[in-house]
Amino acid sequence: MIPRNDSMKISMRHLGLIPALEGRRKVADFDVNLGRIKEIIKEGINIDRFISIANSAQPLEKPQENIFKERSRENKIKIGVALDEAFNFYYRDNLELLELAGAELVYFSPVNDMTLPAVDGLYIGGGYPELFTKELEDNDSMRDAIKQVSNDGLPIYAECGGLMYLTREITTNVSGNGNYHMAEMKGGTFKMAGAIPGKTLMGHKRVVSYNIGSFTKDNVIGKAGASFIGHEFHHSEITDLPDNTEFAIKLDRGIGIKGELDGIIVNNTMAAYAHLHAASYTGFAGSFVKSCISSKISYF
Repeated sequence: MIPRNDSMKISMRHLGLIPALEGRRKVADFDVNLGRIKEIIKEGINIDRFISIANSAQPLEKPQENIFKERSRENKIKIGVALDEAFNFYYRDNLELLELAGAELVYFSPVNDMTLPAVDGLYIGGGYPELFTKELEDNDSMRDAIKQVSNDGLPIYAECGGLMYLTREITTNVSGNGNYHMAEMKGGTFKMAGAIPGKTLMGHKRVVSYNIGSFTKDNVIGKAGASFIGHEFHHSEITDLPDNTEFAIKLDRGIGIKGELDGIIVNNTMAAYAHLHAASYTGFAGSFVKSCISSKISYF
C-alpha cells in the first residue's frame, strides 16, 4: 500500500506531466524528487513478490512475424532527430525501426544548437514548443537553416509540436506572462521556421483523439493508399492557411489540421498533427529512409 504523500507530487500542465528533459531544466530538485518517489514506492509495495509471481507464469509464445528486423545498410544515411526541452515525444518503436532500416540517428536541439548537424533528412517530433517560443524565436540561425533545407527539398517529417514549429509563427493568446492550464507560458506572437504555410494559435481548441488515416498523396514517409493508426493530443490549431495548401493525409478518425485533412506537404516536407505508430504502418521507416537516399540532398 502506498500512502498519500505530498512530497510525491509532480507538476502537471495542459498536456500532462512535465517530461524529464524539461523538468531537469526547470525544476532544481527534479531528480531528487524522482528518487524520493521511488523509495516511497519500494517501501509500500513488495516488488520482489510481483516479480516472483510474474516469473511463475508460463512463457508466452513468440509471434511468427517480427517487424523489428535489420534491413540492408548498404546506403547508410543520417536522419537528424530533434530532441530537447521543446521536442521530446517520440514512439520509441519509430526510432528503432528507422535504425533497423539503415538510418543513423543524429540528435540535435532546435532550442540550444545554432546549426543543423550533417544529415540526409529531419524528424521533428512532438513536444511543447509553445512553452519555449522565445528560445525558439531567438535561435534564428536554426529556424533559417530548417526553412532553407526544406526549400532545398531535404526530406522532413514533423509531428504535432514539429508541425507547430514549422509554421510561420505561434501565438499563445495569453496576455503577458500567466498560467495556462497549470503551465507557465509567455504571451505574444513568436516567429517560427516558416517552412510550411499557416500560423499556430494556442488555447482555442483541445483535441484528444486516436487517429486512423491514410495517405492521399505520395510523401516522404509513404505512397498514396497506405494507412496508419496513431493519436493526436494538442491545444493548438493551424490558421491562415492559403486555399492552395496541399494535404497528404485523410483521417477516418481524428481532427487533423483542416476538417478531415492532415499532413501539410511542401517540397519534401510533411507535417501533421497525427503521431503515427510505425507498428501500425510498417512502411514508415523504409519509406523515410528511401526518401532520404533518393532525394540526393544532404545538409553539410
